[in-house]
Amino acid sequence: MSRKLRVLAVGSAKGTDLVEAAMLPRDRSSLSIARDCRELISIQPDDRFAVIVLEVSTTDPELKWKAEHIRRKWPDSQVLLIGISTHCLEDPLYDDRVHPDVEPAKLLAAIERLRARKRWVEQAKEMQSRQAECDSANVSGVIGFRNL
Repeated sequence: MSRKLRVLAVGSAKGTDLVEAAMLPRDRSSLSIARDCRELISIQPDDRFAVIVLEVSTTDPELKWKAEHIRRKWPDSQVLLIGISTHCLEDPLYDDRVHPDVEPAKLLAAIERLRARKRWVEQAKEMQSRQAECDSANVSGVIGFRNL
């Protein structure tokens, strides 16, 4: 059985309501909401989110601040922008973007895509870590063998 999808929605009531509609039914997902910077800051870093949906409802500097805060606090989360911004997706602060008039089903599909990408990235990191451990063990084994 797969783990519950944990999502954080950051933005205005309109944006967070859209995410809430996309996330129903709640038996397979968990949604937290931050409607302003104060609420975003108050969420604990040990709360883990697979995807953070960030609505473009503020000025670009505030949007950038929120995205930077999210990346520092939850570096392994995928960030999905809802809306149009001057920030492009080549910016490492954001992973994907959807139009502000997106239908809930399409928003959920984008969230699920990012969740799958997150799992793939985690698996790739784990494989790299295991490979490094194997390489280290092989090197120490070779060194030990030469010392015999």
